[in-house]
Amino acid sequence: MKTCCIIAEHSRAWQQFENSYEGDIFTDKLEGLLYEIAEKHQVTTFVTSISLGIEILAAELVKKLQQNNNSIRLECAIPYENQAEFWTETERIRYFAVATTSNRAFFFTQRYYPGCVEACYKEMIEKADVVVITEGMAKKFADVMPEGKVYINI
Repeated sequence: MKTCCIIAEHSRAWQQFENSYEGDIFTDKLEGLLYEIAEKHQVTTFVTSISLGIEILAAELVKKLQQNNNSIRLECAIPYENQAEFWTETERIRYFAVATTSNRAFFFTQRYYPGCVEACYKEMIEKADVVVITEGMAKKFADVMPEGKVYINI
């Protein structure tokens, strides 16, 4: 059983992009990429922190993959308990819809502390066989990206 983590910047700006033609193209490409990762790299577990933007979209796409492949699992590694506390109602509904229907949701830490999100991401990278990561986050975590893993920039 192999694991893939998905790491992207927390972004409200993504929501405007998501509902555009370019967003539709990106969504289709991401869905194809996740399917390819499951098939080519024999990944059965996908892990995300379900932050706003690409990560929550990826989690929803993994849920879609599960409809055709019951060996696929979605785990939500939520950095801290109140991650969605200051999100809009719409954002929270989407967040909890993913978290409550995932195969496993857990808190990296109960309370927020400076650096807890980064610590969560570092652990996700460490435990994964395949890392799907945005360019900005790849630069941020370059020092903790060990060799021997498959890295895919999105």
